[in-house]
Amino acid sequence: MRIFGTAAITAALTAITVTGASAQPAECLGEAYAEPVVIQARAPEPGGIVGGEVAARDAALALACSEAGVAAAQWNLGRMLINGWGVGLDLAAAETWYRRAAEQGYAYAEVSLGVLLTQNAPTEAALAEALMWFERGAYQGISYAMMRVAEAYATGLGTPVDLTTAAMWYKVATGFNEDAAIGPLTQLQRTMPRGAFAEAEQRAAAWADAWNGGLPMGP
Repeated sequence: MRIFGTAAITAALTAITVTGASAQPAECLGEAYAEPVVIQARAPEPGGIVGGEVAARDAALALACSEAGVAAAQWNLGRMLINGWGVGLDLAAAETWYRRAAEQGYAYAEVSLGVLLTQNAPTEAALAEALMWFERGAYQGISYAMMRVAEAYATGLGTPVDLTTAAMWYKVATGFNEDAAIGPLTQLQRTMPRGAFAEAEQRAAAWADAWNGGLPMGP
């Protein structure tokens, strides 16, 4: 089974239409925000605040572009707030910005929001929502999200256990060169009924065909 990797993912992400374009600052419309931005400001420790002009510029630009509706900026502002890069540590605000970007279909924000929702003794409702966001990221070609979806179905995190679906996602992840999927996939192959594992392989092959064919996909 062959699945295209990063080139297709980049094309899919850059094709996302950002809302409120007419109101966006000119700085938000250049190449810097076409892909995930590497924030230049770095705090010396979690929760710290980096001083100086670089930090002030990064924080101001990220906030301005986030408020203008730029999904990549919203995701990066969430990262800054999670890590204390150039701003104070604020997990609640980070979730807000991750959610705004995720609601625009920005895959990296979908995955980041899913991760955040699974932390700190999550409720069943939080786990179920996290799975939803991981699935959305997985359908956009993020292999880490595929692994989290597979794990959820394999262990019953936010969903009933479904080993066939788990095996399907582990199989799909291997097509994106996710080596970490090989071990759990092999274990499932050893323990699942042969027919159920064959179904998982068929579903993974159909998923790959749809991905490679550019067909509409979604959870």
